[in-house]
Amino acid sequence: MNNAQILVNNTEGTQPICVYRWKEGHLYLFYGYVNIGMCRTCFAKLCRSIFEMHRQIEQGAVEASHMTVNYASTTLVLPVDDFCHLSDSLAQAQEHLEFLEDCEDAGIVPSREECDTFAEKPFLFLPQIHDDTQRIHLN
Repeated sequence: MNNAQILVNNTEGTQPICVYRWKEGHLYLFYGYVNIGMCRTCFAKLCRSIFEMHRQIEQGAVEASHMTVNYASTTLVLPVDDFCHLSDSLAQAQEHLEFLEDCEDAGIVPSREECDTFAEKPFLFLPQIHDDTQRIHLN
């Protein structure tokens, strides 16, 4: 991934979560073994939807063991804890993306160390876990 910039790399849940972008500006969300590509506008819309659902979970308005996230033709089923990790990861990715875009707009090239801090944790492949309990669909 020489042309990619990793925005966040999270291995806290049952599946790894990684968000990265190519120099051309496309963003990719990697969860488990699924890699979803999207434009910046679609990424922002997806983040808003996930943040809103995460807020509802934290307020106790949603009680489910799993969440289903649908994006285009891709469907992800995540345990609620992973969904919350995903939401936190997307928030971090947005912050890092804004930092990089601000640098680019100002004509500043961030140091390699600054960029490397976005992905401090190693990226691990973990087996997918299936569960047929209650699910809520997020579109």
